[in-house]
Parts: sequence; structure tokens; C-alpha cells
Amino acid sequence: METGSSEIEILAVPQGGEKRRADEVIREQEVVRIDREIHKFYCIPADLEVMMVGNLKSMGINSSFSKMRKIADNEYNVDLSFVKGLIESPQKCESSKILTSKEVFDSIEMLNANSLLFQKTGCTHIIGICGGREIFVEDISRHCAIDKAIGLALEDGIDLSNSFLVTSSSGWG
Repeated sequence: METGSSEIEILAVPQGGEKRRADEVIREQEVVRIDREIHKFYCIPADLEVMMVGNLKSMGINSSFSKMRKIADNEYNVDLSFVKGLIESPQKCESSKILTSKEVFDSIEMLNANSLLFQKTGCTHIIGICGGREIFVEDISRHCAIDKAIGLALEDGIDLSNSFLVTSSSGWG
């Protein structure tokens, strides 16, 4: 999987002085246009097809009714103009899953352990789908990471009604 990061020289200013050093940064780009540019995504250019499937599903659209077309490297167009009548209502989460405090803390530990890009760059969000087979996805956009995780879960046949989502956050204390 392409990580979307590259190394550049930065000027770090820690307490006590300046220092030039190499640092990794995330490269994002516009990669997907859905239905004549109504939706554009700026994200890490990896797992794009599953991201589209996850995004369509979260909008209540069955991706098998869409026309996905690769335009160029890391650039796709999804034409939905012919499926306007087939758009489903987004489904409510009909889960009866009750999480224990151990599951919550274990999922956060797994989230942190799988935050490899964040550990290198400090500038990604990570999403985990847990409750059986776990999936972890990092991206600069939390929304795109969620779409990628949903798409990967659907591709892997994971029952989302018996799963839960755990996400990184940038809260202020």
C-alpha cells in the first residue's frame, strides 16, 4: 500500500534553539470525483476503490449500481446520474452489541499500535472496525479513513452490525 508520505527538511524550533532535520510529511491529492465533481476527496492516494465503495454505502447507494471509471493514476470518476431512483435511504445502525470497558480499552490499544503513519508523521487519523476481524486504516482525513474502513469491511464480508468503530481524535483537554 502506498503510504503517501515523503521526507523533507524542516526547521525544528524546540525550546533552546533551532535545528534543521529531516521529517516525514503526508502527501495528499484530489483523487476521486463522484457524479460530475459533486464530491471531491483529498486523501492519501491508496485504497481508493474501497474508499468509493464505503462512501457510496454510507450515502445509501449500492456501489454495484454505479459506474466507476479510472481516468488516470489515482483519479477516478463515479457516475451516478443513471441511478437516481436506486438510491436507498442510509441505514440506521441496528446493532445490539454492548461493549465492555475491556473491549473499549483494548480497541484503543490496537488503534494506537496500528497508527504507523501517525507515529512517523503526526498528521493522520486512524479508524478501526473491531468486533471480530479488525481493520485499521489511516488517512489525513478522518472521513476518508472511515469510508476506506467501511469499504474494506464490505470487501472482506465483515458483518458491520456486529462490529464497532473506534477512531482517533484531536480533542482539546
